[in-house]
Amino acid sequence: MTEQILQAIWACENALYLKDDRFFAENEDRLKQNLARVTRAFSGSWIGYHANVYYQDFQTPPPGNHFSPEWGLKSVYGNPTSENWIEYPRDDIRSAILKDIDPEFETRLSQVSDPAKKVLNENFEIVYMILAALLEDSENLTLNRIHDCIGNIHCDLSANSLISAMCPQNMMTSDTTALSQGIITPVHCTVKAETLELLHPFMALESLVGCAGRILKYMEINDLIEREEMTTGSKVFIGHGSSPLWRELKDFLQDRLHLEWDEFNRQPTAGMTTAERLQQMLPTSCFAFLVMTAEDQHANQTLHARENVVHEVGLFQGHLGFRKAIILLEEGCSEFSNIVGLSQIRFPQSNISACFEEIRLVLEREGIIEEANNHIESDKE
Repeated sequence: MTEQILQAIWACENALYLKDDRFFAENEDRLKQNLARVTRAFSGSWIGYHANVYYQDFQTPPPGNHFSPEWGLKSVYGNPTSENWIEYPRDDIRSAILKDIDPEFETRLSQVSDPAKKVLNENFEIVYMILAALLEDSENLTLNRIHDCIGNIHCDLSANSLISAMCPQNMMTSDTTALSQGIITPVHCTVKAETLELLHPFMALESLVGCAGRILKYMEINDLIEREEMTTGSKVFIGHGSSPLWRELKDFLQDRLHLEWDEFNRQPTAGMTTAERLQQMLPTSCFAFLVMTAEDQHANQTLHARENVVHEVGLFQGHLGFRKAIILLEEGCSEFSNIVGLSQIRFPQSNISACFEEIRLVLEREGIIEEANNHIESDKE
């Protein structure tokens, strides 16, 4: 389950990076400001032409100057209620809302929203099933709170449902002209709902990552207890990407600490699947170092570790526990947010040897060095 939830977090955070650049941030911020300004200028009524009435130049009305939904733009005597309340063409309202917004913003947001929604739907099911499995084994207050949190995440949110939620109830007016036109959705409400529909997958993904991280933390704490009784092998596994830094770690473990080591390509893998090779190494490993180096560049120019390393993180932390599957994180390599809660050692860019002393202390703490030396002595006898 550790591997599955780490993979879910990784997939969700990769989807979040689809929108993580200045273009989206700047246009989204401007749109929020424009919507807030136009909303403050709104008449407040959805009845007929009232839905197109805003204060002059979309400015905030001064105190005491209110639009009257009861009478509309004409008083009961036929006189204007206020010359500053104006019925605008709907295209003009939309233009005011989209002022200074890049014409490509909506199109580009739609292009990244659809794949983000797909990732959300796929991984919501995975995280929910893991939580359900944990709840079957343990009726825990923490898990129940996480369950409530996940229950508030909605994978599907349509603009129509948002508009229905925004629409005021029990609207009344004596303005027969407006009344005859029925209920009309204000332009700013339509734009807001359509934008929120496109942004929703990203907001839901952030919530899902947070819930998955809490599950991972729960598993980490409980894993420390469960793994103490498990028997393991005698080798230190090294997971890595294409960076050669792992070889320095291998030499340190082998030549300085006299530990047996293993890595994916040490044995011939012809005819074996990746999963088969990893499953072969699990029972022979007593410890694992997963070297996350900055290698893969995302669209927002951030650097990430290879996905195979993330897969190995989940696999070995699930088998050995969090204390015996340590992430070595290179400076400049972006971490998926919930790695913060996991056991990790950071090292300067291209200088993995800077953390060798800390590695030695961790191996001593877990009894790996002492156990290895005892194993060597017994072999000599």
